Amino acid sequence: YDVWLPLSATGPVPHSAMYYADESQSRGVNARGSFSDGDPDTDADTYDGRRMDEDWFAIEVPEAVVVGRVIYRHGRTHDNGGWFDASSSKPRVEVRRTHRGAWETIASLDAYPATDGEHDPGLAPGQPFEVRFPPVRIFGIRIIGRPAHGNGPAQSFSSCAEIEAYAP
Repeated sequence: YDVWLPLSATGPVPHSAMYYADESQSRGVNARGSFSDGDPDTDADTYDGRRMDEDWFAIEVPEAVVVGRVIYRHGRTHDNGGWFDASSSKPRVEVRRTHRGAWETIASLDAYPATDGEHDPGLAPGQPFEVRFPPVRIFGIRIIGRPAHGNGPAQSFSSCAEIEAYAP
């Protein structure tokens, strides 16, 4: 349910253009909260006990939307992972310009800390990372990167509290 109460004197905060979009992720069923519901207290992760080179979280809509700003909100950090290993490259933002089309990199989360897969970067649950780009008509957004392993080098995983998309 949504409750419509003003959150500030300027009026309600706008929902993401992809609010309650269809969600998917590369793997895992450990923590399976929504990451397109506007609530950064719910999150999902890719934990399944295996070590992988890449993980992703995606949201897609049946009708195209025009966006120029994306916010990825970190999920939860655990001793054995939950963040992206950005030692060799930052997590990327990919988009689908056509329904079920190929994913294409449009930006990277440059503000994401340059941490490795072993050392907890100290991210807060729901911590936002924003990227802006020229307006683009899309059907989907995906955050993709190398998952961290923390103190469990035989496995790795990442987490996501929200993916938000806004008009420019």
